[in-house]
Amino acid sequence: MDRDSFRIGMRYLAAGVNVITTADADGARYGMTATAVCSVCAEPPTLLVCVNQRNTTLAPLRASGAFAVNVLGMKDRAVAERFSRPMEAREKFAVGDWCTRLTGSPVLQSSLVTFECRVSRTLSVGTHEVIFGDIAAVHVLPVAHGPLLYGHGAYGALASVSVPESEILQMLQDGVQRAASPVSLETLLREDPEVRRDIDFAVDTGAISMNAADEKAQLDALDVQIVSLLGLARASGTIGEAGLGPDDYRVYVDAAEAVAEKEFARLEEALERLDPTAIARHTHSGLEVANLLFSALHTRAVLRKVSKRFRGAPA
Repeated sequence: MDRDSFRIGMRYLAAGVNVITTADADGARYGMTATAVCSVCAEPPTLLVCVNQRNTTLAPLRASGAFAVNVLGMKDRAVAERFSRPMEAREKFAVGDWCTRLTGSPVLQSSLVTFECRVSRTLSVGTHEVIFGDIAAVHVLPVAHGPLLYGHGAYGALASVSVPESEILQMLQDGVQRAASPVSLETLLREDPEVRRDIDFAVDTGAISMNAADEKAQLDALDVQIVSLLGLARASGTIGEAGLGPDDYRVYVDAAEAVAEKEFARLEEALERLDPTAIARHTHSGLEVANLLFSALHTRAVLRKVSKRFRGAPA
């Protein structure tokens, strides 16, 4: 097996993005971006990281005997990019809100979770060091966000719609959308003030509609998911860096409606037969092959058309 074939193959192995940090005896901080992080066992709690032997973070990490694995969310893409660049170690920490806790290794306050570790053993394999760390502390972010992923040479996010299949089947059979209680704008803005920009963008594209502009307006569960996905697209740079605007995303909205029209005919046949397997298959047929925004729009469009079929309400 040649090295290039291996590297090409590994591009298909998408992984979560982490920043590995440590500090020396004088308090100088070091860090690197890594995807080669793996759980080892829960008893005792242990993980491992793989570090290139030429990386400048390796020597201080081994000397200190401690490190932190900061698991990044989509909103910390800038941190991932900065720590992957060749620059002075102290300059890397100019991005992000950092602190120190139990082991003295830098902890990113916005990371989804941080594992503080003490080195238990190391193993040399080719060009890399495999470092095993006993977990000393775990710090979990109170508010959950989508994880930052890396694959095919690019950053990305999970393409999933937060509506369980069993819940969708129940909605199809009962004829009501019961995925979740409506969420107020006031609540969304309290969690993230910048969500206003994403809501305005979603309205401009036609992805969602708003009947009220005040802070007490309600969004249904699927519309909240669409706004969240637009926020992830902004965080990943898909919208800003690519120069995409409402007209570009309106294409996705129109496409979702077009797909839903065709799929609804198949759904009606499945509903007449009361075939839950076929209902689930047709409802989800677009989710695995579509991108994350299209998936949410498509599912929402199908559900609203099903609701219209049962209740005679506008889709």
